[in-house]
Amino acid sequence: MTNNGNIYLRGDIIRIINERYKIISILQATANSVVSLCHDQVIGNHKVIKEIKKNKGKDLGEFEVLKNLQHPGLPHVYDVFEDMGSYYIVLELIEGKTIKDLVESSYTFTIEEATELLKKILYILQYLHTLQPNAVIHGDVKPENIIINDQGVYLIDFASVTNQKGTSNFIAPERLLGKKKNIQSDIYSLGLVAYYMLTGKMKKIFEKIQSEQHYHELFSIIEKCSKKNSMERYSSTSQIINDLNKITSKNQENIARHSNKIISIQGNSMLAGELAHVLSKYCKKKTLLIDTNIFSGELDNLINHKKCKLYLQDYLFEYNEQLYKPYPKGNLSILPCRVDIEGYENFNESFLDTLMAKHLSDYEVIIINCTDYIYDSMNIKSMYLADYVIFSVQYGINDIRKNNAIIDFLCRRQQLSRSRFFVVQFNSYHSHIRQSITSKAIEANWLGVIPYSKKRSMLTATANNYATKIEKNIRRKYVKLIKQLAI
Repeated sequence: MTNNGNIYLRGDIIRIINERYKIISILQATANSVVSLCHDQVIGNHKVIKEIKKNKGKDLGEFEVLKNLQHPGLPHVYDVFEDMGSYYIVLELIEGKTIKDLVESSYTFTIEEATELLKKILYILQYLHTLQPNAVIHGDVKPENIIINDQGVYLIDFASVTNQKGTSNFIAPERLLGKKKNIQSDIYSLGLVAYYMLTGKMKKIFEKIQSEQHYHELFSIIEKCSKKNSMERYSSTSQIINDLNKITSKNQENIARHSNKIISIQGNSMLAGELAHVLSKYCKKKTLLIDTNIFSGELDNLINHKKCKLYLQDYLFEYNEQLYKPYPKGNLSILPCRVDIEGYENFNESFLDTLMAKHLSDYEVIIINCTDYIYDSMNIKSMYLADYVIFSVQYGINDIRKNNAIIDFLCRRQQLSRSRFFVVQFNSYHSHIRQSITSKAIEANWLGVIPYSKKRSMLTATANNYATKIEKNIRRKYVKLIKQLAI
């Protein structure tokens, strides 16, 4: 096979692009582009490189926008350059199965899986469509370009962002007539992907959707997405997300909730301690903080261990002991935890039930500080009990991806309602992701930002209590967060 861009394998000669990217194999080739697996000889890992032939009226600047995209559902773009009559895009290698792979293997999507998967794709498109100053239209949404793995859902093939052509089976009819792609053309393509995902068939332009009763409401959404007339389709991804959320709500159990509030904090002891302090002192809520995180001693700064007589590890055998109160006349009580795994096998679902039965009626708010391990039975139980499950983002995209994957797993496998999951950006001095990006990328309810504090870092490092010395501006952020939760 020959090429103009010098990236093919010729006989036994391996080509190297830009004196850095060694081509391993060709993944896909069309008349205008070639996608290859390559080895980055500088970093030492595998990446994907896409060659696109130069077209009149296009320049490298149109591809530079791709380097600024930051979303956990999009592969990272490492480099964009021009060489020997072609443009090249170097991307993160995303491994997993595509929707096409799953359908062809006869995998059957449940209504819940289909709804949540569509929402994940819509969140990615929403990010692209609402970018400023100029929206980015993907232009080639199809089953082969949607990858699913243990970390999440990904929309790939960036070259389509600047390519006016798409894949004919999933392209909007107006684009076949030469009109430019827009938000509605992406929505049309997604509608056809959804139809294919549920039926295993390609929907034709004039075909009327015949839905099974089980999928009736979802097929109604697909029908509106794939209207021949673009003016009759949804005008934005947010409208589709809202309609999908209505389906989710109808399928959730109507669980009678208690009047007191239970909050499960995932893997962030500092957040748990500061929230408990603000709730008890400034919001005047009678609060119990239960520490089940045996791997973190960060709550020790709230506790005078000389006065503490009862720990989580002792609780099963000493019901008559009083809980620790950091402020004798205050509203906060704490059941602390020794950083000690001995006897931890006794702390299971029934143990947490015992705790709640004893104390729920005595407190307005109970905060359970948990590990962030989803296979911890007490952690899972805390999520079942909780009105609000709060995750935090501290270090950027990896945190967002991890949180999204955990939330998706819990909704899908544990049948928990997505409405109880919340995310806050916490102490994010090291995070390079802006708040606007974080709030769009997460797949849960957004609570805002608890800012970085130099004072927090200094006091925590010297084992001093930051919560009682919390700055006024950060305290106000917590109060705002508490109001959002309607506590």
